[in-house]
Amino acid sequence: MWIFWLTQKSIPLSKETPSLYPYQELVWGYPDKTGVTPIEGSKIKTPRYTFEVIETPGHSRDHITLVEPNQGWCFSGDLFVSEKPKVIRPEEDISEIIASMKKLIELPYEFILFPSVGEVVLDGKKAMSNCVDYLSDLHQRSKKLSREGLTPSEIRDEIFGKESTLAMLTDGQFSSENLIKSLLKMSKI
Repeated sequence: MWIFWLTQKSIPLSKETPSLYPYQELVWGYPDKTGVTPIEGSKIKTPRYTFEVIETPGHSRDHITLVEPNQGWCFSGDLFVSEKPKVIRPEEDISEIIASMKKLIELPYEFILFPSVGEVVLDGKKAMSNCVDYLSDLHQRSKKLSREGLTPSEIRDEIFGKESTLAMLTDGQFSSENLIKSLLKMSKI
């Protein structure tokens, strides 16, 4: 049995039997029951390291990032997936993702980024800054096209050319249209 540290917000979710989309079951399968230990305070201490626990909602309301300032490590989970994301899930909030990235960018030290997917990013702050700039530009372009009367799917096609193949593979869970819809909900960045 695995034991995970979870935030107070996450513990009730860990006790539910998950409802998975077919792609999730195919890729990860159903999770085994796990023991959970709530994170107490703003740090996790191990015999060798002390990780700061930073709330970084956006991907989910209970998302956290672990940072080890002395080592310059930032374990960002699903907050950062690439400098130019093209898809998100419908429950993700792009404005919270941007605010969470800005919170990490403002840390008083540089860090190596360890995202949950992809490669380790040596200049983590720069990569997150590039992502925030990219999303800001997408926000402005999406709002402009919306003011011109385009629908979210037409904006998606104008910006990305077409829907991502991930949308078909995930029954619409990961889609460019979800990203556009979330950007359009934002008032400003």
